[in-house]
Order: sequence, then structure tokens, then C-alpha cells
Amino acid sequence: MQDVLAANIQTTDSPQIVKKRRPKLLWILAAAGAALIIVDLALFYFRAAPAHRAPVVSEQQVSDQHVAEQPAAVAKRAVAAAPPPPPALKLPSSKSVSSKSISQQPAAAPSSPFARTPVTSHVIKQTVAEQLYTTAAENLRTGQTQAALALFRQAADMGDSRAMQDLGEMFMEGSVVPKDDQEAAKWFRKGADKGNTSAMLFLGGMYRLGNGVEQSDKDAADWFRKAADAGNPAAMYDLAILYEDGRGVPRDSALAKQLYQKAAQLGDQEAQKRLNELR
Repeated sequence: MQDVLAANIQTTDSPQIVKKRRPKLLWILAAAGAALIIVDLALFYFRAAPAHRAPVVSEQQVSDQHVAEQPAAVAKRAVAAAPPPPPALKLPSSKSVSSKSISQQPAAAPSSPFARTPVTSHVIKQTVAEQLYTTAAENLRTGQTQAALALFRQAADMGDSRAMQDLGEMFMEGSVVPKDDQEAAKWFRKGADKGNTSAMLFLGGMYRLGNGVEQSDKDAADWFRKAADAGNPAAMYDLAILYEDGRGVPRDSALAKQLYQKAAQLGDQEAQKRLNELR
């Protein structure tokens, strides 16, 4: 029995087993040391790293950013604060316009500095037509009637309502071209359809007299009313005459007087004269 125990002890504590255990122990110690080094480095990094802070934004920066992000709101306020447009120019009366007079349209209100008009083919065409009309008016003023006539035609073909009206006057009076009431009525209608109140006034007069068109007091009243509603004092006067006489419209002396008064307030001398006669 003692021999067996001695043999087991000798076998257990043999140099080969001890040699096998030593490398395993060394690996464990090395791994533990590496882990301690990693933990120590991590603690050092977190202690040395600066604390994260949110950026400080001043009230002025917030205000500037708010303005930059809302240009539409700024433009809207600027347009709302813009001064009202100037009053429309007075249009010529049918009793004082000659073939040498140049029709006027209401001046456009000054646009807001924030407003932007896109440059389109329509805008370019309109600009060219205005330049042609200006040159034609100067030629007519200096007696270059044929050059003026050609430029008026070009401007009218490009949509300028003033050129259409002036062509109508030329054909109506026969001063620059042979008199042609039908041609005059055609150009007046084109100008009226474009919103030219003087062209409306002349077209109404042609219907009233039956020149170039079939006589119709009703059509005359309709065109006078359109021009009067657009602020033409001469058209108010002519429409008042129809209401006073009951031609083309029901007779209405009170409405006729109101139209005379409104036309007189806008500077129509004939309307003021008629008011004095009615008192």
C-alpha cells in the first residue's frame, strides 16, 4: 500500500506535469495584466476628455436667422408699408381730341423694391411696342405723318392700345389717311378690348352716330358706361346725356345729374356747364 501511494505521489508531482502548468498560469497572468492596462487607459481618456457643451447662440444671431429664413414675410411687410399708387392720369375728352393728340394711359404705380418682374417674351414685346409708339408720336408731332403712321401700325400690331386709338382717330378724321369710318371703328374696338377708355369713348360715339357701325343707342350707352366705370369723365358726361334723354337707357334725371357731378369733379367743363343749366 505504501508503495502504491509513493508511486502516485511521484507521478503527480512529476517534473513534466509542473512544466505543463507553468505556461498556462503565465497566460492567465498576462491576460489579467493587459485587461488592467486597458481599463486604466480608458479611465485616463474619459478623465482627460473635455465636457461637451451646447453652442451658445446670441439673440442677434437668432433674429438674423429668423429674417433670413422668412424673406417672404419681410417682403410682405415691406409691400404693405409701401405708399399708395398715384392717381390715374385724366384721359382726353371726346370733345377736345384731334388727330394730333396722343392718348394717355394711367401711369403704373411704383413697384415695391421687393417685387421682381420676370423678363419674358411678353414683357420684351410690350417694351418694344412702347418704344415704337413714342417714336411714332414724335414723328407725328414734327409732321412726319407717313413715318408716324407706319410706326403706329407696328405698335398696334404688337398690342399697344394707344396706337390703336390714334389709328382710329386718323381714319375717323381723315387727316393723315383717307377718311374711313369702318376702319376707324375697327381700331377703336381693338383699343377698347385692350382696356383703353378713350377708345371706348370714341367707339360709343360712333355707335351713337352710326358712323362705321350700325347705329345703336344701347351699344353707345354700354361703351360709355364701361369707360365711365373706368374713370373717364368725358364718358360720364356722354352717358349722363343718354340718361337725361332716355336714349338707349331708361330716362333717369337723378342718375344723369349724379354723372354730371362726378364728371365735373374730375374736371369736365361741359359737365359743369350742364349742371349750372339744370339749377
